[in-house]
Amino acid sequence: MTYDPRIIELPMRIRDLIAKCGPPPPHAMPQGTRIIKVKTEKGDTRPVGALGIAWGVVHHKALKPLCYIVQWDDAPDLPTAVIDWKIARAQ
Repeated sequence: MTYDPRIIELPMRIRDLIAKCGPPPPHAMPQGTRIIKVKTEKGDTRPVGALGIAWGVVHHKALKPLCYIVQWDDAPDLPTAVIDWKIARAQ
């Protein structure tokens, strides 16, 4: 995912992490996509139905699930890593 500062102003450490991963796979959600939590597991801090924005995707060719950096609406100053199967595009 190419970082575009016109979409979201990312903290430096998050921007660097995303940049180190290189271009995202074609099926990755674009930066700035509104997302909703659709699945949860024990230990998660956000319930199903929580809304947020995907800041970017952290990925590696050896790993199948993508990991999105998400800004949840109820915690805008706390970027969170979320595995792709737990979120979807919000309607």
